[in-house]
Formats: sequence, structure tokens, C-alpha cells
Amino acid sequence: MTLRNQQGVTLVELLVAITIFAIVVAIAVPTFKEANERNQIKTVARQIKDELAKARITAMEKNTPVLLAFPAPNGDSSRSYQISVDSNDNCEVDGGEERKQIDMGKVFFSNNTLTKNTAGDHILQWDTRGYPQKKDGSFTNGTITISAFDNQFEIIISRVGNIRINKP
Repeated sequence: MTLRNQQGVTLVELLVAITIFAIVVAIAVPTFKEANERNQIKTVARQIKDELAKARITAMEKNTPVLLAFPAPNGDSSRSYQISVDSNDNCEVDGGEERKQIDMGKVFFSNNTLTKNTAGDHILQWDTRGYPQKKDGSFTNGTITISAFDNQFEIIISRVGNIRINKP
């Protein structure tokens, strides 16, 4: 058998194939990373939307106001929020009230237009009919803006309690 009859690839062909593969991987990896980061923040936005909806339902079922307290945007402390059954209807997170703290990991609040309470937290309170309201009892709407990894999402609450997610 002569060498001309043998089949296979040469070293040069193998190096060309490996180089092309390396170029494709170098282009694809950053794209996958960006997609993963975008999905992480979108997941948190959906989680907040779901928690808002659950809090609204809880307020109507228990016939007692439920509030969500979002911290003012200021670094690490703005990476979590609280849900509290506001049993004394004062639009404040008080000791003794049933509450839950939710951590958002790497995502943080970058801005929101909710009403501030005396503690400086941005508060959304659901009344017993499922409407968002301010401390003075008037109905309100607002936007919760979260961001991470150069991505941003808004959770928008209407005056009648509708909740939606928007990518600005």
C-alpha cells in the first residue's frame, strides 16, 4: 500500500479547522454571557411582578393592607425588598407585623417613583380592594426600576393595580 492511497487529514488541515473553531467560540462566548445576564435580570423583574401580584391577592383575601418596601437606591442595601402585612394600616413596616425579606442577588434597584415613607423606603401598599395606595389613602401608580449588567427593566404599576414589565 502506498501513501497516496491512505485517507486522513494533514496537520495543516487540522490546524485550520482548530483555528476556525477557536474564532467561532471567541465570537459566541460574549454573546452567550450577555444573554445570560439579560435573562438573570428579566427573571428578577418577573419575580418582583409575581410578588406584587401575590401581595395584592393576599390583601384582598385577608382583608388587610399589604405593603412592599423597596429601599432607596444606594448600592448593596438596595438589593432586597420586604413584603409585610400592614395590620395597623399605617403604611410602615412595623415590628411584630408578618413580613418576608426577598434578596435579588446581583440585581439592584436603580430608581423608582413610588411614594417614600418616613423610614425613607419606597412603599407600595395594596388596599383591601386590590388598589395601590399612598399613606394618605389616595390611589397611586409607580415604577420600580431594576438594573444589573448594563441591562434595565421597569415594573410599572397602574392606578387600578395592573402590573407590567417594560424594557426602557
